[in-house]
Amino acid sequence: MKGIIKNSILISSTEFILILVAIIRNKYLAVNIGPEGFGVYGLLNSFFSLAALFGGSWLATGATKYISEFNSEGKNEDVEKVFNFVYLVTFALTTLIAFLLFIFNTFVRAHFLSPNILFIYYALFAASFIGSSLKSNFTSILQGLLQIKKIIYLRIVTSILEFLSILILVHFFDLTGFFVSLLVSATISAILFYFSLKRLIKASIRFPQFRDAISNKLLKFGGVNFFLGLINLLSSYVQRIIISAKLDLISVGFFQALSRSEEHTSELQSLR
Repeated sequence: MKGIIKNSILISSTEFILILVAIIRNKYLAVNIGPEGFGVYGLLNSFFSLAALFGGSWLATGATKYISEFNSEGKNEDVEKVFNFVYLVTFALTTLIAFLLFIFNTFVRAHFLSPNILFIYYALFAASFIGSSLKSNFTSILQGLLQIKKIIYLRIVTSILEFLSILILVHFFDLTGFFVSLLVSATISAILFYFSLKRLIKASIRFPQFRDAISNKLLKFGGVNFFLGLINLLSSYVQRIIISAKLDLISVGFFQALSRSEEHTSELQSLR
């Protein structure tokens, strides 16, 4: 009981810190990149969130579930298998998707985004897509290991790093600097989460065995999450596309500015 109360206080305190950082960050961005910059980010974020579903985000819930079960039963080898499968599948799929989206960038920007989105912004976001997808699934694995304090610590550190990179790069390079900062923070975050996990899970990286019982469990469990996630993310993506088509990127920017401050806290609230 004391542990639950302590964790609740810790999470609530962290939420307050991250909300404060998010408010300051968004205020700074509103002044320096404006609503149109937020609009570009909003469309790219919605599209790549949908792409992340095909890149392995559907594995997240299953990773938490089975890591938690195997860890509580002391089945370290099975924990290692889940980590190995989730890590390699996510990395392989997101890298392939990012490569394909880069090759067919003209078609994607014209038909799925907006012709007003420059290639440089699209390319930088596509590159950051790999790191952000890995970080998300690494967080799920840490949740399964019940490493709440470590997750909170990493969330604070990565949020501060993101804020500092935005502060510096946007100051010198405006909107381009913002997208560079997303790439920098996503890459650093993925690396920090990976090495934190490697201290807890002594797994050697091996090609995943898709016919393995554990792999089958993850695939079957992930299938349901894929379907539910597709409906949710598709609706969010279509919503921004409609706003962009009927109004403009500035309107998308206002919508994105209102919703972005909730991104950090929604992850922490899932730990409760």
